[in-house]
Order: sequence, then C-alpha cells, then structure tokens
Amino acid sequence: MGRERDMGRRLAPVPVRTGTTGEDRADRAAFLTVMSLPALALADWLVLTTVIRDAQCERYQRGGGMGCGGSPAMEEAFTAGILLTFPALAVQLWLAGFVIRWLRNGSRPPLGRARFRRGN
Repeated sequence: MGRERDMGRRLAPVPVRTGTTGEDRADRAAFLTVMSLPALALADWLVLTTVIRDAQCERYQRGGGMGCGGSPAMEEAFTAGILLTFPALAVQLWLAGFVIRWLRNGSRPPLGRARFRRGN
C-alpha cells in the first residue's frame, strides 16, 4: 500500500559528487607527475651516483663512498649517474603514463575482468 501512495511523488534532488571520475583522477595524476619531474630526476641522479661511487670505491678497495676522497672515480660516477638518470626517468615516466591511462579508463584491471565460475 505504501508503494501506491508514492507512485506520483517527485523525489528530492540528490547532490552529485564531482571530481571523482576517471578523467579527473587522471588529470590530477598527470599534473602531479609533471610537477614532480625535477625532484624525481634529482633523486634518480643522487641514488645512481651513490651506487656507482660505492661500487667503484669497493673495486679499488679504498673503503666506502666517503673514504674514497677526491679521486677520478668521483668524476666517472658523476658522469655515469647523469647518463643513467635519463633511462631511469624514461622508465618511471612510462609507468606513470600507464597508471594515468589506467585511471582514465575507469580503473579497470589492465587485463580485463576475468570471471571464474565454479563448476565449469
């Protein structure tokens, strides 16, 4: 009986949340990626230079990275760190692009929705 009474009644408007669509999330992720590029490049360079420097100091058996002093190995580590930063940054940007595309497509699983049923 309650249903019949409500049949002709208008419903109250419901507020809609904005900013939660896949496009909006992808736009925010793209903005954050672009804004963090300089910091990401600097972090990549520092990590790669430190790793290369430590490996060279171990190779020449001069102690750790700080015990090496101002040897030519530092110049080599500096240059190699710069050269290796670009491929590392390219891989990270590719991954960011993959995530942005995933967000834009509605956050569906990348390989589609595989459904498994019991008994088949």
